[in-house]
Amino acid sequence: MCVLALGAAAAPAAAITPTVTEFTGGVAPGFTLNAAPEGIVTGPDGNLWFTENGPPGRVARMTTSGDVSEFTNGVTPADQPFGITAGPDGNLWITEPGGAGHVARVTTGGGVTELTGGVTMGFSANRRPIDIVTGPDGRPWFTEQAGPGGIGQVLPGDTVSELTGGATPGRSANGEPFGIAAGPDGNLWVTEFNDPGRIARVTTGGGVAEFTAGATAGFSANGGPSFIAAGPDGSLWFTEYTGTAIARITTAGAVTEFRAGLSSAAFPEQIVAGPDGALWFTEFGDPGRIGRITTDGTITEFPSGTTPGFTLTATSLEGITVGPDGNVWFAESANPGRIARITTPPVAATGDATVRGATSVTLTASVNGHAQPTSVHFEISEVARPQTVTSTPAQDIGSSAADTPVSVQAGGLRPAVQYRYRVVAANPTDTTQGAFRTFTMTAAAAIQASITALRISPRSLRAAAKGPAIAATRPTGATISYRDSQPARTTFTVLRRKPGIRRAGKCAAPRRGQHVAKSRRCTRLAAVGRFTHTDRTGTNRLHFTGRIRGRKLALGAYRLQARPTYRGLAGKAVATSFGVRRR
Repeated sequence: MCVLALGAAAAPAAAITPTVTEFTGGVAPGFTLNAAPEGIVTGPDGNLWFTENGPPGRVARMTTSGDVSEFTNGVTPADQPFGITAGPDGNLWITEPGGAGHVARVTTGGGVTELTGGVTMGFSANRRPIDIVTGPDGRPWFTEQAGPGGIGQVLPGDTVSELTGGATPGRSANGEPFGIAAGPDGNLWVTEFNDPGRIARVTTGGGVAEFTAGATAGFSANGGPSFIAAGPDGSLWFTEYTGTAIARITTAGAVTEFRAGLSSAAFPEQIVAGPDGALWFTEFGDPGRIGRITTDGTITEFPSGTTPGFTLTATSLEGITVGPDGNVWFAESANPGRIARITTPPVAATGDATVRGATSVTLTASVNGHAQPTSVHFEISEVARPQTVTSTPAQDIGSSAADTPVSVQAGGLRPAVQYRYRVVAANPTDTTQGAFRTFTMTAAAAIQASITALRISPRSLRAAAKGPAIAATRPTGATISYRDSQPARTTFTVLRRKPGIRRAGKCAAPRRGQHVAKSRRCTRLAAVGRFTHTDRTGTNRLHFTGRIRGRKLALGAYRLQARPTYRGLAGKAVATSFGVRRR
């Protein structure tokens, strides 16, 4: 248990200031100059995978330390690999909008197998496959941008089924499907970029319902819905490229748009749910920016050229994902081409408090340090005195990218007082405070142990020849019985009556050889020794042998005092008398 030390007043919550680390084409090992990286995703092998749109067109694997391996074998030259997703089969799946159009399976060893528009059964030619995702049914689903616009799925046996605009019930013709995401409701959700713009909900059985901009409340026409992602709040979030907005749509179809905090002509692009409970998105505008939006609609932009480590770029930010290390990663397609990592502050959620009596408490929290060295402590203050803050010692929780449970026992608190507390986590990027919560300490009287009905029988006892102070029942000694209100630990003190001298209003021990006048004589109680017993609530019985510290008590009159202690609080002492006689 730690006793809290008085600390400084709580600091205000720090603003998020991410640090960017870039891996540059022509510089990072294995990364070709001017490769124009586009889509990016975490692969099933624990690496990052991305597409390279620049000629001749490649798929690339990248470790979190920045080593790149590029693969071209099996990719049709100049057909512009674009979208990418982790597939249901342990492979990667990509789109190639160039040429006849392709959807391709990529093994983690870099082997590419293309399904080609106009050749693969059910797959129309020249439809410009754009975005791709693994659906709730475990199949790859993709969008086809070119008219009349389609939504495709890859069936077992590498055939394709398309939901064609103007032909599939519920699908508008020439809708230009663009982004696609698996929703929390077991459906696919698709953006349709063209005017007036739409969001489509697609069941895995092929049923389509469209929500049209300009007709759906809160959804502005002609905003250019671009990419879409499932959010941490159970809704879908999408970017509006030409309308310069980030929008939320519930699974029932209610739309809310957010623009405050976005630069004009930001051209928001791809979007992903981040590791911190917010969403992160790329901006294609000049200069390129990374944006973050909380689920209440608060937007923060991090511009290239001013954000630490983020090289000034123009109109180039594309794919974005959460990496295997728990950080956000994104692609910069403009020359020389880069893959970049955003190192983010920790996520800290204040947990429950468990009161441990009248003076101590156990506090809990959950912290994610985003794969960076992270330390954690708690701040506590009385609700009535919030300006006076105490802090627990810092705990190092390592460099995990997972949510880590944290707890601490804190003592030195005051009975019956209400406190507020929060967790504080710090990594090299920033410091995060969890939300304040409260607890109330138990009143001392509610848990203080009390002993009643203390008796010793017989009151005149013979001491045992040998043994400890308490033991199993024997012919000698006596039985101590009493009732305790709590499962306390009781300390018994044996006091012997001895002659004393009155001095300064007290009965003190006389000096050796001192003659004591009759008028100053008194009887005092001197402690002979102690022993303890762990009680249960209710009646307790134990056998007292008449021995203390391995020695028999001498003949004479004694007093037995009992004081219980429970959860750090000592109860009132009670006493009874006994004597020791000859055998």
